[in-house]
Amino acid sequence: MIRAVFFDFDGVVMDSMHLKLESYCYAFEGEGFDPAEVNRIQTREAGISRHRLLGILYEELKGAPLPPALFEAALARFNRHDDESRARMEFVPGTEVFLDKVAARYYTAVVTGTPQDVIERTVAHFGLGPYFDEVRGSPKIKVDHLLELMQGRGLQAEECLYIGDAVKDQEAADACGMPFVGLDRGDAPFAVERAWAVVRSLAELEPRLGL
Repeated sequence: MIRAVFFDFDGVVMDSMHLKLESYCYAFEGEGFDPAEVNRIQTREAGISRHRLLGILYEELKGAPLPPALFEAALARFNRHDDESRARMEFVPGTEVFLDKVAARYYTAVVTGTPQDVIERTVAHFGLGPYFDEVRGSPKIKVDHLLELMQGRGLQAEECLYIGDAVKDQEAADACGMPFVGLDRGDAPFAVERAWAVVRSLAELEPRLGL
């Protein structure tokens, strides 16, 4: 029986991945990076922290490690653009109604690669606090958060779901032995055959969760 539902945030709760792409491109403005290549890497690595992804992007597209001074400048530019983009975020269709229903019945938490202070501001900005019992972000990785939350609530892995839209989300769920729900926005980058469910909208989960 499912007792807890954990959510990735960007791309699952908020339709914000295109805004993150803009922020990564802005972070490295002047480096000549092809936005399509930035998008390819961002999609492949979705779910990890911006601190790690900035280094991966630069090294893969430039062929050299990201210098510390440039990292600090790129991170500052990313953070500024990301903060300014918050008001442009919109809910993933079907998710707001689902959250209202699931929060009334299940233990719920956000588990994201977004920095803790940033995800807390975003949750507050959209008034999402009542939907979540916990909100967890980086620098801790998703696996550590999931394990801590399960232990803290006395939950078994099979009593939980982790809803994500990326390979890294599925890997985190798998590492915890937790059922994974893949939100397919048209590309389904995760392993469909290993997912507990694959849905186009979280509304499709409502019957399975008795909502």
